[in-house]
Amino acid sequence: MKHYSYVFIGVAIFATSCTDSSPVSAEAKQFPLEALVGKWEDVNRANKFYEEWEKVGERHLRGRGYVLSGDSLQADTVFIEQLEILPEEGSLFYVVSLSGSQTSEKVRFKMTQADDGVITFENPEHDFPKKINYKLLSNVQMEVYLNGLENGKFGETRFSFIRQK
Repeated sequence: MKHYSYVFIGVAIFATSCTDSSPVSAEAKQFPLEALVGKWEDVNRANKFYEEWEKVGERHLRGRGYVLSGDSLQADTVFIEQLEILPEEGSLFYVVSLSGSQTSEKVRFKMTQADDGVITFENPEHDFPKKINYKLLSNVQMEVYLNGLENGKFGETRFSFIRQK
């Protein structure tokens, strides 16, 4: 009987070591990504900044950010970026690609902090932003902070978003 238990343990160890599921760290799981799902509007600017997120898998969101300029009847889209938060290599990554960009380059930011209400992504090689912070204030309000070098000087941009849907 003892022999069978060693075989079972060996098979269990082999099976778990061969899985390709890159589990996300426990730290990353502390931030409720699903709280980002929906449409968000920045309420503190003349131009309307929006983010829209949808859940596409376990710890995987896809979205877009865009800016509308002008009044609500004649608004023009002046900026669009494709956004994604996805698990890779045991962490989460925030990936940004600009729509209409001449290059298909995507800028990747690795998660460096996560807790109940804040998640931080960083890319020290990028000029602006180097750091992206999402801070949930409630289920209908969040702040986003971007910071890094801007025109050779440290700069920070803050957004105060209210959930629209």
